[in-house]
Amino acid sequence: MKTFGSACLLAVAATLCMPAAPQAVTARPEQAGMSSDRLGRLDGFLSRMQAEGKLAGAVTAVVRRGTLVSLKAHGFADLETKRPMQADAIFQIQSMTKPIATVAVLMLMEEGRLQLADPVAKFLPEFAGVQTPHIEPAKQPGQR
Repeated sequence: MKTFGSACLLAVAATLCMPAAPQAVTARPEQAGMSSDRLGRLDGFLSRMQAEGKLAGAVTAVVRRGTLVSLKAHGFADLETKRPMQADAIFQIQSMTKPIATVAVLMLMEEGRLQLADPVAKFLPEFAGVQTPHIEPAKQPGQR
């Protein structure tokens, strides 16, 4: 299930990063500083997810610095009729809070402003001294 969440996050992040203009500049991955081999891993991952029955279909878009590097449809839009997914498929999107917050956290991590090991109280002082459900004191910075 962890890999499914990663695939969803990747798809949402790619969607959020796409330029609003429908005529996005396109280029081969290497022209945009990316690897075709590495992008091929995404195709393989989605194929495995589909083969395992964890994913019916997906549309992936990879954009780097405003340049569309890859736009692909994978699998089926409708499993019953075996209608193939189209790159311009319309999706119903629900509950976007978690993916948007996740992308924001990943951006902060990339900038070095946030580490996964940082205590919550560093950013929200109200959480200092909060205990876990097992009634153990929360670990202080530097403790393991």
